Amino acid sequence: MFLEKFHRFVRHYRFTFAPRKRSAPTLPLIGSDGDYSIFDALQTAVSRNAALDVRPNEDIIEMLHVEVHKPSGAVVALLHRASPNAADPMYRKKARRGYTVRTVDRKPDEDQSVSAHLIVLPTSVSEGVYDAILEEIPGLSMSLVQPIIGKVLRDYEYTYSDKRGEPDSTYTVFKPTGVKSETVTNALKTGQLGMITLSRPAKPDFIDSSDLFTPVDEKMKIKVKGNVSHKDWITKLGSLALGARAAGWPDVQVDIELDDRRMKRIPISRGEEAKEILFIRSAEVTVKKELPVCSTIINDEFIANAIKAI
Repeated sequence: MFLEKFHRFVRHYRFTFAPRKRSAPTLPLIGSDGDYSIFDALQTAVSRNAALDVRPNEDIIEMLHVEVHKPSGAVVALLHRASPNAADPMYRKKARRGYTVRTVDRKPDEDQSVSAHLIVLPTSVSEGVYDAILEEIPGLSMSLVQPIIGKVLRDYEYTYSDKRGEPDSTYTVFKPTGVKSETVTNALKTGQLGMITLSRPAKPDFIDSSDLFTPVDEKMKIKVKGNVSHKDWITKLGSLALGARAAGWPDVQVDIELDDRRMKRIPISRGEEAKEILFIRSAEVTVKKELPVCSTIINDEFIANAIKAI
């Protein structure tokens, strides 16, 4: 996947920050100087070079910088992924006699890297729950960012007085949840239905019982040849899903080709065959100043436009 110069996609999340002990107070996102807060936990870890994770392939995922974005009051973090073993990028050039390619040489102490912005909005949805935005960059998904924030908050213990007035300590548990904001009906007004995938646990007779081979699952691909519109998809796909489950295929997923040239795979859950389906859709962010693939500076224009996009 190539990153474009003036466009990025972002995903909307809800971040829940809850005390490990129920009797403890919930930390605010931003506190006064010297007070415990989520921002202080992140800032402290960043200053100690402790907000990072080293992957099995030696890639490093790191929270490089965190600050309060003054125009919005949001907490903004800049994330990096550095890959010491990644192949050097290449450029091609078309000429009259064909094509030429060249490699971008790097120095021995340089690693190929990408960066992404993480934004946590300042106004809580409910106690300890905040809207958040993650810039979509290959290799910097929420599944990789979550362990870093989780560890930072586990290591950030804070003290409080329990119900008896005795001193006690705890830490914050972090849970991100994607916000479902788009309906299949609306998506099909400008997009189109792609492949339908059925799956079920595999039980092939030819596999022995010696535990040398273990079947995982079977899959069936169904191509949509006819017209399925936003007006009749619930009836047509619902009937197909019910028939698939009756035939022993419990897992039903449908691909939708969105109008932004992106593909989204959406499950049709059991019991929801005749209902509207909500799914998480990425929002597009456009900027006037070119966005680098990797930056050490938080981009204010991107932050402002990303907040408007969700």
